[in-house]
Amino acid sequence: MVLIISVFGHGRKCGKTTTVEVIVRELTKRNYKVGCIKKIHIENFTIDKEGKDSYRHAKAGAKLVATASPKEIAIIRKIQDNPVEKALELMLHDALDFVIIEGRYDKAKIKIPVARSYEEAKKILPMNFLFISSLTPEKFPSYLKVLHPLKDAEKMVEMIISQSNISKTSTN
Repeated sequence: MVLIISVFGHGRKCGKTTTVEVIVRELTKRNYKVGCIKKIHIENFTIDKEGKDSYRHAKAGAKLVATASPKEIAIIRKIQDNPVEKALELMLHDALDFVIIEGRYDKAKIKIPVARSYEEAKKILPMNFLFISSLTPEKFPSYLKVLHPLKDAEKMVEMIISQSNISKTSTN
């Protein structure tokens, strides 16, 4: 069973990507298999580029286009809605232990808000969250569980693992 984690914050430069990186690095170091989804809010964003063969394949009507190089496979699926659900569908075929979504996903079992100050955090805090990730934890009241992603990576992952149904380090 894969554990889905949502790491989210408001705006750029609040530390979301840094938080995802350190969690992925620490989980991977412990031999867990991790997948990531980066939510992008730009309406017409595409990773494919006009004029490329893969773009032409999709434009011709292919529902799924894959590019395969010696060290990487990229799969492009044109969709109408539910992008995170569609990405999760694809990822669940890879026997992952964790999927980390950089962006708000309310169905995630673990929610980790990211903010630089308590005032910023108050705008995004869900009803339940595991901890707050902040590059400036000193700007928060002491009663909140606030961890610094660059200094507290091990503690973050210990808390995540304690909330999961994964009882031992994966060997896959």
